[in-house]
Amino acid sequence: MTVDVFFGTIAKVAGWFLPVVGVIVLAYLALVFKHLAETLKTLNKTLDDVDLQVRKLDTPLNTVEDLCHTVDDVHHSAKDAANKASQVINDNKATVINWVMDKKDLVMDMVKQNETAADVVVQPLDLEDEE
Repeated sequence: MTVDVFFGTIAKVAGWFLPVVGVIVLAYLALVFKHLAETLKTLNKTLDDVDLQVRKLDTPLNTVEDLCHTVDDVHHSAKDAANKASQVINDNKATVINWVMDKKDLVMDMVKQNETAADVVVQPLDLEDEE
């Protein structure tokens, strides 16, 4: 068998099989396009259902968004109040220190007075002198 005869035989066989393979591929493409058309028909209904569900979620999500803004506002207000209180204390720290020291001195004086009062009230009894 020569190369020319071999390639001639292959060409003849390919001439018989290629049209059959072409018909099979066309049938498969027809099935794919049919399935694609059916999928596109149901896609519109699916998108409408999704849109309806998203609209149902819109109101609760707006409520959550409003709540988040309220929490943010409270956070900022508390932060500002803490900063202002810290600033007031920092600006008036000498006054605060003097106030605390005055209260400390007052308490210490009261403790000393209580100690001397306790010394006067509680005197040891001398039982030997009475005999």
